[in-house]
Amino acid sequence: MRSLVQQGAMTSPGKHASEFDALPDDVSSLLAIVQGLFVHSDFLDVYGLTGSAFSTRSRETLPVEKRLEQIFQTSAQTLAAARPVDHRAVGTCRDYAVMMCGLLRHKSFAARVRCGFAQYFVPGRYEDHWLCEYRCADTKRWVRVDAQLDAPHCDHLGIGFDTADVPDGAFVTAVEAWDLVRAGKVAPELFGHGDAASEWFLWVNLARDYFALCGQEVSPWDHWRSALGREPVIDPATRETCDWIAAGIRNLEQQRSVPELALELQPFWLAEE
Repeated sequence: MRSLVQQGAMTSPGKHASEFDALPDDVSSLLAIVQGLFVHSDFLDVYGLTGSAFSTRSRETLPVEKRLEQIFQTSAQTLAAARPVDHRAVGTCRDYAVMMCGLLRHKSFAARVRCGFAQYFVPGRYEDHWLCEYRCADTKRWVRVDAQLDAPHCDHLGIGFDTADVPDGAFVTAVEAWDLVRAGKVAPELFGHGDAASEWFLWVNLARDYFALCGQEVSPWDHWRSALGREPVIDPATRETCDWIAAGIRNLEQQRSVPELALELQPFWLAEE
């Protein structure tokens, strides 16, 4: 299997690798650098910005190399220099996670992007979210880093934990969420993205987390909004499929080989067409 220190198509800085060379090697510094490059498209008001000023900017998750090209077109400053918020790239949680993963891998950390759900956006809810995790050489554990949560964002959400070491349970991966639901510990209706929620969204994020662990951080499953209005009730056969994907994720987490068949999984809304 591919080493988690090795860059993938989405995380490689490509021709901008020398820009990464010049950056610090510690996680906290890298976290601050990522935060100085982006502003989240759904939280512009937190920074005193209006959506109209960014209406022409795409929410598409870009490979790190292309994102860096965009960033340098706006400002030729080094990456270590935090951009004014109105000069930052507009992104979503996955953009922060992909950039953080690329930086960590460049600094020889084993790192990976994870898809799951966070409890710190809406009280009592598990909201669709992405972050990055890296293997700590000293403690031998996977540490979760949420680069989206800069100081203004933490103030807005009332977050007091260390965003460079997200505590257990604050964020759950898709497979951890699936286990909670399968065990009857949390209702499936609490998992989703805004009004889009329930078991079918767990299915979506299981597939996306699987693809991400296979080095494919974007996939057809990202277009889950195409399912709105025809969200399925998960039947026993689909639950078995989700259990199978969950087992594959656990194997990938332990860096054990798994069948490549899962990479052929198609979203249910495409299968219906």
